[in-house]
Amino acid sequence: MIRAELAARWTALASRTADAGAFETLAGAAPDFAVRAETLPASLRFNIALAHVRRALSRPGLQEDAVRRLVGSFLAETRAITQLPAPSADRLAQVTGLIDGSQPEPPSIDPLTLGPGAAGWRGEADEAGKLTFTSGSARLEFIRLEVQRAGETVPVYFGVSEVSVGTFARMVSQAKSGGAPELRQALPVFDAGTSAWTGPRSWTWSGAGSVVPGQLWLKLDANVTAQRPVYPPALLRAGDPRLIRDEAGGEPNPGHPMQQVSPGAAALVARFANCRLPATDEWRTARDAYAASAELSEWNLRDATFGAHKRHIAAMQAQVVNKSSFSWPDANILLPEQPKVPVEDRATSHAFDDGVLWFVPCSADTRHAVHHLIGNVAEMVFDQPDRLDAAAPTAAAVLSVLQQSAEALGAIGGSSLSPPEITPETRLPLDMLFSTEGFADVGFRLAFTARGTRPPRETLAAKILRVLSADSYIFARR
Repeated sequence: MIRAELAARWTALASRTADAGAFETLAGAAPDFAVRAETLPASLRFNIALAHVRRALSRPGLQEDAVRRLVGSFLAETRAITQLPAPSADRLAQVTGLIDGSQPEPPSIDPLTLGPGAAGWRGEADEAGKLTFTSGSARLEFIRLEVQRAGETVPVYFGVSEVSVGTFARMVSQAKSGGAPELRQALPVFDAGTSAWTGPRSWTWSGAGSVVPGQLWLKLDANVTAQRPVYPPALLRAGDPRLIRDEAGGEPNPGHPMQQVSPGAAALVARFANCRLPATDEWRTARDAYAASAELSEWNLRDATFGAHKRHIAAMQAQVVNKSSFSWPDANILLPEQPKVPVEDRATSHAFDDGVLWFVPCSADTRHAVHHLIGNVAEMVFDQPDRLDAAAPTAAAVLSVLQQSAEALGAIGGSSLSPPEITPETRLPLDMLFSTEGFADVGFRLAFTARGTRPPRETLAAKILRVLSADSYIFARR
């Protein structure tokens, strides 16, 4: 009697479920509820068989003969189910064709013709499927993600590195028409000699109106002297009170991340390369695939070096009247409205230490397949990717998309200056109105959608999982 009641409860709950992930969790628990598949309604029998084969095919290193045995059992079980909907029967026929070889591979699009490849960059793919596009000395690398979104598996190519100052400038100059004039409609122009800014900045405007690396991270005044250096001795480059040591990140160069940049400018320059800002679910898919087990201490986050610099700034401020001559290291960073976190002299930091205060070059993270997915600069995300994919590479078109979907804009991943009270996985909203000049610790990376392409060297298990995707479940319409 108890076993029957347990099975009935499971069946009732499973019948009400309309989410693939939730059902797969229930399917894994079915033995604990004494569920017998043969007693279930047709749709649940199909769903539980599908959940089991999807889980089995997802195991790494599965040999082809094992795949054929698993799928053969699945097909035998599901063919015995009567009154399956036509879409489910069609998928079973496709799987049968893959197993017996009668299903031809559908035509596919070469991913090298998409993204930067469609914007004039030269592309090549390695054996693992990583795409590399080049233009002059600039280099854009992408790894492939399979993103589960609204019942669809969406192939996305996700930038390996954050966009550097040099790469940003190259994407502007490579734009097919009017890159620089368009950019100036989305990125405030300032005079590097007379303008002030708050917090570190990696770039400036040249006399010719181009984006170039800045000479110094900070805007300094006459209060900075040999007796009052801007950095503590451990970070200071010998002989100059304005400069930070190369080992601590060095002064700005073309490889450092582009930051203090408006969302409009970031999205526009991405469109110049036929790319876009990533979406939050893409960032999280990359995190799950490439950084799920990484320790926070592996990344360039706010650490003991930040704390040492904060104490130095407090000491320097005590010696001058104009306190703004020595700004706090968290000046002009992105902060949440809630919860309130300690700032300025009360700012906290992690106990670990990588010796870097601001940022390191985008390619410096050789430890991780996706560089600086966490830390260095936080990264802009936009959660209506198809709208950006369709936007023309003009300031008017890109700004219109961002303004019409303002709630879709955010930043994620944390930075070298982010408060440790906020986890890197926390997505912070970005307000277009208050982001026109950007933030000291927010940059971006690139992504592009690649529907119609196939993964490189796709295994039989992967091909079958592509057919038996998460939208294959039979759920009641509500």
